[in-house]
Amino acid sequence: MSRLLHLTVKDNMISAIRNSGCPAGSKTWPVALLARIQTLDLTGNPVKIIQAGSLSVFQNLSTLSMEFFGMWLGSIWESGIKEISQLELTGEVIKKQSTNFKDLCHLISHLKLKSLQLSYIQAPSLSEEDLHECGASLKKLSIWNSKIENLSPQFWMTVVGIEIVDLVNMRLTNASFCHAANLHDARGTIWNITALNLGKNSLTVIQANQFQCMPLLEQLILSDNKIEKLEHMALNGLSRVRILKLDNNKIKQLNYFDFEILSALEILHLDNNNIEKIEHGTFRAQHELQELTLGRLDVIYELFLNMIFYGFPRKMQRLSIDAGPGTYITVGNRSEIDGPLTLELNGDLIESNDCDNAVFKAVRVLKVNGSQFTCRSSFMAPYYPNVESFELMGNAERIGIHYTGINKLRHLKRLKLTNLNFSNHTNPSMTFWNLTKLQILNLINCRLNFLMKSMFQNMSSLQLVRLYTVTPLILLDGVFEVLPSLKAVVFAKVDFSCDCGNGWLLEWAERTQRVQVMGLPKQQCIWHYKKLNFLSTMEKLCQTDVQYLCYLSTAVTIALFMSTAVGYRYARWPCLVLFFRLRGLVERKFGRRLWRRRKRRRGRARLGDEDGDEEVKFDAFVSFSSRDEAWVLGEMATRLEEQGHPRLKLCLHHRDFEVGKGIVDNIADCVYSSRCTVCVISRRYLHSDWCSLEMRVATHRLLAEQNHRLILIFLEHISPFGLSAFHRLAKLMQSRTYLDWPEDEGERVQFWDRLRRSIAEEVTVS
Repeated sequence: MSRLLHLTVKDNMISAIRNSGCPAGSKTWPVALLARIQTLDLTGNPVKIIQAGSLSVFQNLSTLSMEFFGMWLGSIWESGIKEISQLELTGEVIKKQSTNFKDLCHLISHLKLKSLQLSYIQAPSLSEEDLHECGASLKKLSIWNSKIENLSPQFWMTVVGIEIVDLVNMRLTNASFCHAANLHDARGTIWNITALNLGKNSLTVIQANQFQCMPLLEQLILSDNKIEKLEHMALNGLSRVRILKLDNNKIKQLNYFDFEILSALEILHLDNNNIEKIEHGTFRAQHELQELTLGRLDVIYELFLNMIFYGFPRKMQRLSIDAGPGTYITVGNRSEIDGPLTLELNGDLIESNDCDNAVFKAVRVLKVNGSQFTCRSSFMAPYYPNVESFELMGNAERIGIHYTGINKLRHLKRLKLTNLNFSNHTNPSMTFWNLTKLQILNLINCRLNFLMKSMFQNMSSLQLVRLYTVTPLILLDGVFEVLPSLKAVVFAKVDFSCDCGNGWLLEWAERTQRVQVMGLPKQQCIWHYKKLNFLSTMEKLCQTDVQYLCYLSTAVTIALFMSTAVGYRYARWPCLVLFFRLRGLVERKFGRRLWRRRKRRRGRARLGDEDGDEEVKFDAFVSFSSRDEAWVLGEMATRLEEQGHPRLKLCLHHRDFEVGKGIVDNIADCVYSSRCTVCVISRRYLHSDWCSLEMRVATHRLLAEQNHRLILIFLEHISPFGLSAFHRLAKLMQSRTYLDWPEDEGERVQFWDRLRRSIAEEVTVS
């Protein structure tokens, strides 16, 4: 902050500037810092009050810009500001307070202003008397976008020290400043003005000797008026004028004597005029001419540059021609030029026949806007062999033009192509071959269907590629990787196709470090006639990066782990039962056939009976808890296998399970090898996982085979509430008759008879 010279406080709605709240010697008041400020900009603040001495801290102020809506302009110099060079006032202060230029002159005199700029004001008059007391310090007077009711042509005669005058957009219809001076003084009064800007007014004609009193004038701006013609000797006396701007008027004819006196002219703007005729020799005296803008040539179908110049200005640096619908340009073989030239050509049809000339060879910057740019019916670009910057805007509907001649511009450093059509080219890439010095390539709405590596071959210096297109564009894999000097790729607007073939571009943009990729997140792609965001759509369609695969594999692994854990907790036994049930069905269906075939080979008879005996080994499979083993062996097995009739064969796990075979396999085999299943239920039985599995296997067989029976024996009394947690057993008790082990020994004889009959009935049924 110690070097702060310019302070801008815009659009903060400041209405008053006061010197209060910061007492003398206060450390919060940066006196030393503000004392160094040279430029203070307060525009955008409707200042109404400026307290005396409030701006005295700005001791070195040279430029002040503000909007002042106060009662008195004198409050500006009473604010403590000393002499300043430039004051800019904007607003309606003069209109509202009925202040005239006399008050402004007092302000100029007190501040010793050198430059006064007024914008958006209204005043009743501007005359000699109004400016009589302005003093001799004022050098520049600028009035923009304002209205003065009575503007006297001789207002300047009392302030002859003014060198620069701007009267812009003030609705002036007459600018006879010198005519009024000659009437006032028979000897003629000289106005020492060097620059006069009368742009954006309503002048219609430049009269003879209209600027004769301004012999020192070097810059005359008459742009954006309604000037239709220049009268004879209209520019008389302006021998020192270097800059003349007559653009955006209604001039139709340029005559032989119009610019004869302007021998020092360097810049002449005549563009945006409907010029119908240019006489030969019109610019013959402009030997110092460096810049000429000419147009619009609506009905001039042949433009002979060698004739309107009588040669060609050797110092010409910029030539701009607006040919309208088109023209035939002839340069002339004798035309020569000293330095590099910027040539701008605008027209629907631009043709030439003498292309081998020194002027075209001197062109370094070429800008063409036209549908057809030809020399002897061929593309004209190759006739500018030394061009370094080429901008070509064509018509995309024209398909008969071949642009391959661009590859002959070996010195080209900057290329901008707009609205060209490459659809009829056999190999559009040839257009850009061998441009080894090209650094910037800008393609705007060129009908290129795709970009490929061969397009950029030998472009060893290319640093920037900018793409803008309204038609779908395909970038082939690795198209930018062949450019060793590439630093930036700008996607201004590109409609891609939503195709995974463009996925390489996203990977390359993320991977590359030497190339800056700009604008890609804003681009769109076309998917089923809809435009979608390119990046998000490609991520959804073609996401295959390592991180995504790692995420997916991790998610799948966790899901499998959780599913396995939940399944083991809640569906372990049903799954095991289902597995063995299916395996049993397969074995019974296919294993039996294989076993019979083996029997037949051995010549054994009565296969059916043996098969039945082999399939059913036990009368009943007894499912019980190991804690109830004493009752099963001491009571049940003894009663059913050794006593009574018929004698039954029971399957007991501790006795009949096959040694070395899995427990689950043994359970399944024994259940399916028994005619019925007897479950000895106790509280310990209900909490045994193996007993639960045995009941599940028996239940599944019961559902699959109607001839299999399940017999329940309760060794102890269990309340319905205690059984409610065991859903399978509770359902069986609702649909099946069960036996209770009686505590009275007299009733036990009947218990064993009922159990034997239940199993025996199963045997009989079987």
